[in-house]
Amino acid sequence: MTEIVIGGFVAAACLISAVVLFSGHGVFMVATLNRMDPDERERSYDVPRACKATGVFALVAGVAVLVFIALKYVALTSALPDAVLPAYTAAMIVAIIASLVWSVSYIEKHCKREVPSKKKSKKKNAR
Repeated sequence: MTEIVIGGFVAAACLISAVVLFSGHGVFMVATLNRMDPDERERSYDVPRACKATGVFALVAGVAVLVFIALKYVALTSALPDAVLPAYTAAMIVAIIASLVWSVSYIEKHCKREVPSKKKSKKKNAR
């Protein structure tokens, strides 16, 4: 029963994070963006889009944990085949890792802006 309580806290944290990220105000939760200077961040990335992509990851993780909690509860209260929980655990881990990889690649490919390079103009010596 302890797993269900802990899982509930994890799922709640993921789902609350997803709501904050979908609103576009969770830039402090995006690892790539929270280390940048705010001006550089705005120039380099589409911040609301990156927050929403990270929100998708948090939502997938939260829903996966909620389904795991439901299966665990059913396993404890009724006759659920023993093979269901390990199989779902493996599927949950794969889904979370896949959504993480998707989120990172989406941020790098679709949220990154082209920053004009600052080339120093060479002055020609007029003689």
